[in-house]
Amino acid sequence: MTSPINEYTDTHIIVNNSPDIAGRPVNTRTVMIGSQKGGVGKTTTTINLGAAFSERGKHVLVVDTDPVSSVAASLHLEVPDFCGLERAAAGNADAILRDVEPGLDVLPCSPTDFRSDVRIGGWIQQLGEQEFEDPYDLILVDSSPYTGPRSRDLLCSADELLLVIRAEPLSYRTLPSFLHDLRRLDNLDLGPNLRGIILTLPQGEPLGGRWENGLRNRFGSRMMPQAVPYDSVVGYSLAQGLPVVISDPESVPAQQYLELAAELEQRWDEEEANGVVPRSAA
Repeated sequence: MTSPINEYTDTHIIVNNSPDIAGRPVNTRTVMIGSQKGGVGKTTTTINLGAAFSERGKHVLVVDTDPVSSVAASLHLEVPDFCGLERAAAGNADAILRDVEPGLDVLPCSPTDFRSDVRIGGWIQQLGEQEFEDPYDLILVDSSPYTGPRSRDLLCSADELLLVIRAEPLSYRTLPSFLHDLRRLDNLDLGPNLRGIILTLPQGEPLGGRWENGLRNRFGSRMMPQAVPYDSVVGYSLAQGLPVVISDPESVPAQQYLELAAELEQRWDEEEANGVVPRSAA
């Protein structure tokens, strides 16, 4: 999934024409994109799902909660000092970078967002309770790998979780314990709904290969039907500061992300038709 990124010096500079924040949009859905470890394609998945949903006419906000600012770095964004989750949660809409791609906004992190005494999850919840002049249909939260209390705090702030894992032997050993932790949160009515597990494939592993099939056989319906193969086109896209669904929409990884967005939207539409709403809106 990850590829060496060529040197590229261009930087996207976003001008904020920011509306004020007032209350809460009824149908905003907050989805965390999580992983158990780094290097599995979590940030790439977050960025490309955000772009795929914006291509489908959704207004999307991608929130970066990773201290290394992976989203901003991947999209070559210049982040002004006044940006950050704490400011946005307090009602400062100028903390958000607008129209990184049409319909896709980014809320980058600030170094002060990661003081040891703060609850980032609480800010995510506050953000979801805001209403923008142009409300968001979807908030995608790119989180750092699951490591402990702060990760659990973030989990509790989301309506849903999409877990990104690499199709490899280690996943067999680590995934059951993570699912156990998630069930404990669910039993306390604190955790998000596990929407599904997204597989990314290591270099040389084909779609429908041994490790993918093994994980699907073990974890069944928890697995999303799409899987994202390793392809150097993803690295080339990131070298341009672009999601692959924008730079090369006919490539296999882009098609998998586009199909994944369509699959998720269909599931949400069916649930809403049956009266099921996001946890935070219930």
